[in-house]
Amino acid sequence: MVCNDDPDRLLFDMDMSIIALHNADGSDEHDSDPVVSRLTGRYHNLLHVRAGT
Repeated sequence: MVCNDDPDRLLFDMDMSIIALHNADGSDEHDSDPVVSRLTGRYHNLLHVRAGT
């Protein structure tokens, strides 16, 4: 477990990784890969937790 990283930085890195995965797919469809879709859903859930909503 990483204890010293800023949670906002981790979320940003996760977001950039998801974008890279989506772009590497080469598809115009947002839900082209179920794994990327699931990862994106988890990312959005973490954003809501971080925002306190």
